[in-house]
Amino acid sequence: MNRMAALIVFLPYLAAYVLLGLANNTAEQRHNRTALATQLERSSLKRQQHAPLGIRLTPVAFAEQITAPDSQLGSSLTVERQLRLAIDRLGQAFQRRDRNSLEPMLTRDYLHINGDSGTVLDRARWLEWIDSEQHALRGRQLTIDRYNISDVEIRLHGSSAFVTGVVVTAGTRNGQPFMRQLRVSNFWVLTDGQWRRAGFHDAVLGTT
Repeated sequence: MNRMAALIVFLPYLAAYVLLGLANNTAEQRHNRTALATQLERSSLKRQQHAPLGIRLTPVAFAEQITAPDSQLGSSLTVERQLRLAIDRLGQAFQRRDRNSLEPMLTRDYLHINGDSGTVLDRARWLEWIDSEQHALRGRQLTIDRYNISDVEIRLHGSSAFVTGVVVTAGTRNGQPFMRQLRVSNFWVLTDGQWRRAGFHDAVLGTT
């Protein structure tokens, strides 16, 4: 009985010791993950800052992803990263003049304004223009050898974003080479969990 009584008295202290050890271990793991996040962030910034559509996370956001539970790692994208991926996909589809890919990435009330002519196109008319460009690509009247966007800046406002960047496109049209450099501004909205472009405007920086 004395042994049983001693065991009963000792058990609460043993449980407290084990729980304290688990808590300290969790804190240590979080500390190690945060330190790892900081190191990875520092080593990756130089590589990311020169990429045309590099995905840049703040140290805090980067650490939050690293220190998240293992089941969540790799399963959650930041809102800005989702938008950058959408911008990249739209740019690739536009270079191909791929209407099937572009159409679902536009809002129903999409407006497209050409800076050099001042022409305002709604969604239907802009997609018709994409169709004509696709026809020119197939007939080799148009080739697009280069299309890239750089200096991308994103300003988030809730479920919408204002995006600016510089586009350089080059190729041939009717056998004549061309190169254009444009300053572009885009308006994007997040609807049904997907970023869609709602507006576009450009200004010509240079042509050859």
